[in-house]
Amino acid sequence: MAVDFSGRWRGEVPVDEFFRVTSFTLLVTIEHLEPLLQRTTVMSAPGYGLQHLLMNYLTTGSEVVRVTHGMTIRTQAHWEGRELVLNTDIQMGRYQQRVVARWRLRGRGKILTMQIERNGKKNTISLGRCNG
Repeated sequence: MAVDFSGRWRGEVPVDEFFRVTSFTLLVTIEHLEPLLQRTTVMSAPGYGLQHLLMNYLTTGSEVVRVTHGMTIRTQAHWEGRELVLNTDIQMGRYQQRVVARWRLRGRGKILTMQIERNGKKNTISLGRCNG
C-alpha cells in the first residue's frame, strides 16, 4: 500500500555545500492522489529571495518531463516498499546532473524525510508537517 505524502511541510536547512547556498527555509506542499503527486516548493534564502518550483510525478515509473528556467527536468518515480524513489535527470545546455531522492514518513506521519544523492554526495532533509 502506498504512503500518502499529502500536506504542507516546512523545515530549516542548515548551511551545506551540497546545496551551494547558505541556510534556507523550505516549504513544500504536496497533493498526492495515487499515482499522481504534485509538489510545490518554495525556498527562501538570504540573498536569493523566494524561489518557486512546481513538479508533477507519476509513481508508476512513467517519465514526466518539465522545462523550467531553461532546464529540462526528467523524472521517474516508483515505490520501493513504503519509500518513494525519484530519479531525476537535469539538463541545461551541456550541463547534466542526476539526482536520486528517497522520500519516507517518520514519527507517525509528522516528519517527511527526503534523502537526496547528487554527485556521489548524500544529504538528508527532514520537514515537519504544518497545521492548517
